[in-house]
Order: sequence, then structure tokens, then C-alpha cells
Amino acid sequence: MSVLHFKAEEVLQMAERVEEAGIRFYRRGAEMQPELRELFLELAQMEEDHRRTFAEIRASLTEGGRAILDEDTRAYLEAWTDSHLFSQDPAEALQGLKTPQEVLKGAVALERDSIAFYVALEAVVPEGWGREKVREVIREEQRHFATLSQRLKALGG
Repeated sequence: MSVLHFKAEEVLQMAERVEEAGIRFYRRGAEMQPELRELFLELAQMEEDHRRTFAEIRASLTEGGRAILDEDTRAYLEAWTDSHLFSQDPAEALQGLKTPQEVLKGAVALERDSIAFYVALEAVVPEGWGREKVREVIREEQRHFATLSQRLKALGG
């Protein structure tokens, strides 16, 4: 297996795009489901905070900073962003979801997928370049996942 060099800046830009998709998803969800409005607006703000965190990490990189990726990890990150995240606007993904349970299931899936992406991202952000901040985002996304799952369970979903 060959080792590839990937600009850390590019990986962090992907992470910012993940968060932007989450922001759109939660804002649209808040519009669609009044009973979930407060929760979704809070989650949208948290996703904005995450986006800002990744932008700050990216801004702090030294010129030419590189992450070392093996071929499989690079392929995973690129395929994930190309095929999953950016193939459909998250707000469009909400179309046709009528009940709070359906919207929450979509939110749970978004958080689960974000966690998987960030775990892969954590492995390529070098120590001293913001890896601990990526870990913090993972922990917060895990809390979002748990909160949404509990809310879904409470609604019988």
C-alpha cells in the first residue's frame, strides 16, 4: 500500500463543508418541524461552531502543511465526500419527510455519518495542528447523535 500526501488544508476544507451541510439540514428541519425547532436551531449553531473550529485549525496551518494518508484512507475520504455528502443538499434530503420521527431519523443518519468522517479526519490531522480540536468535535457530534437518538426513541421512532 502506498502512502500519499494530502494537504491538511484540503481535508479541513472538507470538514468545513460537512458542517455547512449540517447547518443547512438543521435550519431546514427547524422550519419544517415546529416541535423540533428549538433543538434543531441549537444543533445548527453547534454545527456553525464546528465549522468555525475547522476554519481556525486550517488558518493556523503552516504553509505547505501536509497530512500523510495511506491510499485507502485517502480513497475513503474522497469517496465519502463525493458520493455521500455533496451528492444532495441536506435540505433537499428533508423533502418528503413529514413526521418529526422521519426528520429525526435523517438527523441521526447525518450525525452518524459525520462521526465516521471525523474519525478518519482525526487520523490525518497531525498532533499540534488541531487534532485535539477534531477530537472535541467528535465528542460533541457523539452527544448530538445520543440526544437525537433519545428524542427519536421518546417519540416512538
